[in-house]
Amino acid sequence: MRPLKGLLTLFLFLPLILFAHQRSESYSNWSIEIIENKANIKAAFNVKESVLLKYNLDDLSSLEDYLLKSVSISLCKLDRSETKTSYSKGIYKFSINVDCYFEEGQAVKIDNKAFFDIDSSHSHIARIKVNNKNYPEKIFLKTDQSLEINTKSPEVFEKSSFSSFFSYLGLGLEHISTGFDHLAFLLGLLLINKNLKNIFIAITGFTLGHTLSFCAAVLGVIYPSSGFVEATIGFSIFILGYEYLSRDRDNFLNYLQAMLLFWVFFLISFYYFNGSYLFSGYLGLMIFCLSYLIIVNKSKNLFLSLLITSLFGLVHGFGFGGYLSEVGLPQESIYLALIGFNLGVEIGQIIAASFFLLALLFIRKLKTINEKIIESILAISLVGIGAFWFIERSF
Repeated sequence: MRPLKGLLTLFLFLPLILFAHQRSESYSNWSIEIIENKANIKAAFNVKESVLLKYNLDDLSSLEDYLLKSVSISLCKLDRSETKTSYSKGIYKFSINVDCYFEEGQAVKIDNKAFFDIDSSHSHIARIKVNNKNYPEKIFLKTDQSLEINTKSPEVFEKSSFSSFFSYLGLGLEHISTGFDHLAFLLGLLLINKNLKNIFIAITGFTLGHTLSFCAAVLGVIYPSSGFVEATIGFSIFILGYEYLSRDRDNFLNYLQAMLLFWVFFLISFYYFNGSYLFSGYLGLMIFCLSYLIIVNKSKNLFLSLLITSLFGLVHGFGFGGYLSEVGLPQESIYLALIGFNLGVEIGQIIAASFFLLALLFIRKLKTINEKIIESILAISLVGIGAFWFIERSF
């Protein structure tokens, strides 16, 4: 029983562990114009409000103070007259416009230490243009916080269209590997689908859904509310775990009543703190949630599973699309970059799903531990993680 107790303790605290290690990212776009011995540097840093809340930097003045200390350019000394900080739609933007002078042979060196002193797992993705030419994306990490650009012959860095494909392929892999919310949803899909045919249909529906919405968001066809999307991703994890528990028990009506009470309390609280903003969206989510639980409890239709997972995929796709919109796409090779990122996500998804599937199959083959106990613990963990992310991202 001791190993089982250890697992139970781990899964009870898993929501807090994952909150402490949620993906922490920021983004920037750089434009560097080099003429003789002068470089005009323009940059725009984008940071989600949800990231800054963890660091107590969620106001314009404290963020600007912090970034002025954390970002430096070797040939320039930044001051407030050359910077601007703004906030819009859940995103903080820190802009730089500065002229730097250099001697022949000197390189422009950018040091970006922002957030690495607070979270060592933080990553920063930068898109760069020098003299209006696209350059390889730079990923700043705790172990790699500097970038040098040769002012004498910057053209040696110029990239091909296919290098964009591979750069964004890597970004897609990196994004899914650190996207604990997307991975938790995949685990939920495998938990409630017991055979390979159902798993294939569920994964196919999820892939179709998120590919469609991902492309629509990145190409600017649809502009979803990023805060609502992130909250709904948490909700999708919550409802998968709840579905497993309600399907696995005879007292389904009690689970339905508990869910109704949860939603009544949530909507009253949300309206009290946020007013009518997005209230209709959450009301619609409640209606969908209750209808979904009733339908899946009464029907085992595979087409329904495909439809529902496609709908959940649409939501997750908007999450992927929001991420890539912030990083930005090279316009001259936009479709290659789009395919590369999506393919990276799919490869990472297949690897993760295969790992989860093998782990679940191993658990189901064990004779010493009741598989129902382990699966119930996993489902309870998904409910806890999903509810935590849903509530935290909603408020």
